[in-house]
Amino acid sequence: MTDNDLLSWKQNHGRDSFDDMLTNMYIPYRLLQTLGSVARVRARLQFDPSTLPAACDRRAWEQLLYSYLGRALVQSLYPHQKAAICRFLQLDGRMLLAAEPGTGKTMIVICVFIILRWLRCRGLIICPSVAIAPWCMELQRCAGFNEDTIQIIATTTVPKAKKITTSPSSSSAMGARMLHAADVTTTPVRKLIDPRKRIIVTTFTIATMLVDELMAEKFDFVALDEAHSIQNEASQRTRAITPLMHQARYRIAMTGTPGDIVTHMYGLLHAVHPDLFPSYHDFCTEWCDAKKVKLPNGVVHIKYVAPKDRARLDALNTLLYGHVMFRVAKTDVLKDLPPKLFKRKILDASDDASKQELRAKLKKLEVDPEAVLAEEENVATVAGAEAAEAAVGQKRKRNGNVATKAPPRLDANGKAVPPSKLELYGKVLQGTLKLKLPYVLDELQRLLESGLHKTRKILLFANHNKMLNFLGNALDQHKLDYIRIDGKVSSPFVRGALCAKFQSDVNCRFAVLSIRACSTAITLTAASTVIFTELTAKPSDMLQGEDRAHRIGQTYPVNVEYWTLAGSLDEALFRILETKKEQMAYVLRKS
Repeated sequence: MTDNDLLSWKQNHGRDSFDDMLTNMYIPYRLLQTLGSVARVRARLQFDPSTLPAACDRRAWEQLLYSYLGRALVQSLYPHQKAAICRFLQLDGRMLLAAEPGTGKTMIVICVFIILRWLRCRGLIICPSVAIAPWCMELQRCAGFNEDTIQIIATTTVPKAKKITTSPSSSSAMGARMLHAADVTTTPVRKLIDPRKRIIVTTFTIATMLVDELMAEKFDFVALDEAHSIQNEASQRTRAITPLMHQARYRIAMTGTPGDIVTHMYGLLHAVHPDLFPSYHDFCTEWCDAKKVKLPNGVVHIKYVAPKDRARLDALNTLLYGHVMFRVAKTDVLKDLPPKLFKRKILDASDDASKQELRAKLKKLEVDPEAVLAEEENVATVAGAEAAEAAVGQKRKRNGNVATKAPPRLDANGKAVPPSKLELYGKVLQGTLKLKLPYVLDELQRLLESGLHKTRKILLFANHNKMLNFLGNALDQHKLDYIRIDGKVSSPFVRGALCAKFQSDVNCRFAVLSIRACSTAITLTAASTVIFTELTAKPSDMLQGEDRAHRIGQTYPVNVEYWTLAGSLDEALFRILETKKEQMAYVLRKS
């Protein structure tokens, strides 16, 4: 049947017959391509994931997916993945995919792009640099994309690169253009983007620098992986990425943790649906409470916090589920996934005198921060000046120059600037780390004596390099094989090789991981025990770390342990984590 035959069929059979066929979902690609866009189909679809078996024609949706994805691919999808694809069509191609880590959201986006590819849409995928390799492998494995249809624009790992590599990378399955960030301003980067490629994969950093060039390409579809990277509405990254999303006809933001607090969700929601969420001020005024906070310099700052009135959170929940968000929780969709068990292990140091001093300082800082600021004004100022002087001296020594004394921090009246509350918290955190190290060693020693690592592989998370080094040295002393991934392991291919070793090597029993560097694009389902030796104030980092092991492919219950030091900053951080988790769980719950 030719295109003219299809047009004559519509003329001969009339509008009603054509609409009946749309309703029944029997839509061959050539007919859709000739007679209009998928918008005509979306207007007639009524789909509610919670009532799919009872209220919708399940066979019709299956037939729709078979028409575009093929029977083999559709049959390999989980039910929630099929529901997410259909929900994307119903939401007019604008969706926040709030899928918990390990639920297969990458496959959802790939299937969406396969459907849009029939409409000759050109796509842009923006992800963290560590996720470049997993995206390429999934696109090649599941959708048959290759170097003829995909272009990768990422940052090279070679320092001070002066040339742009255009040949296929030996460590990658497909070709990739690699450039250094310093060369962006001097290289005609517009030529880097190949208009013949149907899909461009790049990082948040590169997309921020090349926003003008990417805007000129006018992509039809933009997908953000780990979209919580743009939750800060005032950051340069958010201001650059958001126009790219608004320009695209179809857009999807995927993240397992939409935000740590309610206000963090605005950046994502505005990028996906600016009509519903036009401005940050309106969002905070409608869905949050304003709280006045007096800064140490006397300035009163307005801070927006989660509302005490749960009715407002209920209304936000209804708005999200009705117009912009599709939520995937592992407990709801992966019935065969083993449970995740939590345990808080308190490291007691009651016999340590320095611990009592640390506890007193922390309590005083929470009750009367200004008194602590005044008490440590001189010490912190002198220490900060000495540290700055030492840093400048080392830098100038490397450059062959004579070091000069760094000036102290002074205000307009010539007085020394006292440290801020955040700086004092940093000092207390460093004190907690120093005090916590021997107790972590004792607990790790008990863990090794128990022989748990002989039956289960273990993930050890930490926040500071000092703690990571400490854990690595302890494992080296016991001659245990392990992998370590931190911020210095920037190459996605090296990270992939380390993860593959942990997954397949029976002798590799431990993984020493940085909380911030290993919260995305890593699958370590060979482990069934996750231990956090340190805490951060961001629940999203902790949740992402837990789900490196608790995801599709896990066959054992995952035990998650938080090691906290009694009477230290860990207690305050743990309370903050629990409060933020409860608030966001209430907003994202399925009512």
